[in-house]
Amino acid sequence: MVEIPKHAYDSLEISTRTSVPLLLIRLFILQIIFIALYLAYLIVFDRFEAPLKSGGILVFFLWQFTQFFTAFYYLLKWFCLYYEITEKEVVLHKGVIFQERRYFSLDKVESVTVNQTLLGRILNYGTIHLILYYSDAPIDVAMINVPRPKRYERLLQQNLQDFGHREE
Repeated sequence: MVEIPKHAYDSLEISTRTSVPLLLIRLFILQIIFIALYLAYLIVFDRFEAPLKSGGILVFFLWQFTQFFTAFYYLLKWFCLYYEITEKEVVLHKGVIFQERRYFSLDKVESVTVNQTLLGRILNYGTIHLILYYSDAPIDVAMINVPRPKRYERLLQQNLQDFGHREE
């Protein structure tokens, strides 16, 4: 169980990005798709014997350029999306050019739950749902593909319990 020292409320801050194994699986699948599409191009246009002749080199370089920037996009998206958990709030950071921060106060959180798929249990990632009450209707904030979600669930639950004791 993750213990929060009683004297560390002002300095508690934990950051987490989405799951690295899930990112690697996505990049691997992306690579397989690009290879399959390039092989389909070679088959359809009958270019197996001389794939780089008569315009084939241009197609090959355009294909590699597209593949590189698609992988770069996924890596940049992974790098620029992360969550911070502090003693008073959960902060969602996202964006490269247009950066966005969303703050969710822990005093509004009613419950914390974790959902994991079979692959999520194998690779140890999941989605953490925070149910917040800012008005009459509940708001579901989903922290998607968080590594070690049970650890963060315990941390948030402990922090919620301690948050209630601090207010008294």
